[in-house]
Amino acid sequence: MSRNVAYLLGAGACYNALPTVNEIIDALKFVIDSMQKYRGNNYDFLSTGKEIWMNHEKEWSNPILTDKTYDYDDLVSLLDILRDKVSEQQSIDTYAKMLWLQGEVGALEKTKHLIVLFFELFQRYLEKSGGAYTNKEGEIITKKAFDNRYDAFFAGILNKGTDGIKFPENINIISWNYDYEIEKAIQKYFRQDMDINRIPNFKVVCNNVIGHCGEAKEADFNVVKINGRIGYNINKDSNDSANFTLG
Repeated sequence: MSRNVAYLLGAGACYNALPTVNEIIDALKFVIDSMQKYRGNNYDFLSTGKEIWMNHEKEWSNPILTDKTYDYDDLVSLLDILRDKVSEQQSIDTYAKMLWLQGEVGALEKTKHLIVLFFELFQRYLEKSGGAYTNKEGEIITKKAFDNRYDAFFAGILNKGTDGIKFPENINIISWNYDYEIEKAIQKYFRQDMDINRIPNFKVVCNNVIGHCGEAKEADFNVVKINGRIGYNINKDSNDSANFTLG
């Protein structure tokens, strides 16, 4: 019988596609500048950004969030404030931990939503900019639309069974990260119009997350995301929105 294996993923596991902790502040500035640069033309993601923000807010009952209507300038301003707050801390995670320790529930939930919005817009504007942006030192930072190291990883562990693609029964993943790169990699091996949450024997396990996150099962290939899962995904089988936020 094969030994059970758990892969532990931490900072840098998506370095090729997403900003690291040390790059977050520059990446936030890139998103804010892009929102202002492309405002009013075909690359204005106002409707997209606002739709993501409002869809996430519908999932929360906290009146601090739901009683306010956010327009374009609000989103720019909120992201700018987040950037200032994060620059005063070790990282965006430590800022969120500080809010949690202080009992600032409304500010913490708003920060989670802003992080969701930031990563969504970062990847959209990154594509428009040719996969690169400039940091405060004037250095060009390049990123890919997808970290293909995950592609190589899954190509090595997936097999073909009588009923289709088969996940290894003795391997699971524990991830500190809340990005969507693992799901992107898995999606490439299945129908592109198939809802990621309905792939047989593939389970994303999250802590206190709204959306289709379930419990780990011994027979499944489990991806346990300690800090929750981030992203915005459409249930392609039913056209229902499935919103994922940080746990």
